[in-house]
Amino acid sequence: MTLTIKAPISPENKVWLPLTTTANCELKLKEKLDYLKIEHFIPTRKRIIRHARTVKEVDRPLIPSLIFIRTTWKEAHSFRALYPRKVYLIYQHDRTVLHIPDREMERFIQFITINKKDVQICNTLVVGDKVMIKTGPLAGTLGLLIKCEGKNYFTIRLKGLCNASIRILKKDLKVVQ
Repeated sequence: MTLTIKAPISPENKVWLPLTTTANCELKLKEKLDYLKIEHFIPTRKRIIRHARTVKEVDRPLIPSLIFIRTTWKEAHSFRALYPRKVYLIYQHDRTVLHIPDREMERFIQFITINKKDVQICNTLVVGDKVMIKTGPLAGTLGLLIKCEGKNYFTIRLKGLCNASIRILKKDLKVVQ
């Protein structure tokens, strides 16, 4: 099976592209984007970090592992080629690269910059959610979330020949509709 990728934009037009990154690379990539003079937006907020006897105020990404760049199709691919294991395009169901219209991105940037302290990204699972296991021997299996054990472990009910429930990490689950 070959995957055909359709370009969502003409090669010379600039559009906003959301890119996923590997964990904790957002601010490093920001420096590289500044150096390459590629327009970008990485929503951040100040966080207080305490280590042993020191307290620091540092910038942390508001949305983990997500950056936005405004660029042409050609520049986006050359940037990805420079950092192949740190930056990934986001594809839609029809195999086109996700891009955000300029007007929507301007509103998003304005909203985030004005309400930086009030914005919280909720990525929580709720009992009763239909979920799919992303990794492991049960990858692709659908189930129903029946118990939340702290922030990281969840119990889901699997249907099949018999009802079974398993305890699984949050990173291995994906909510489905």
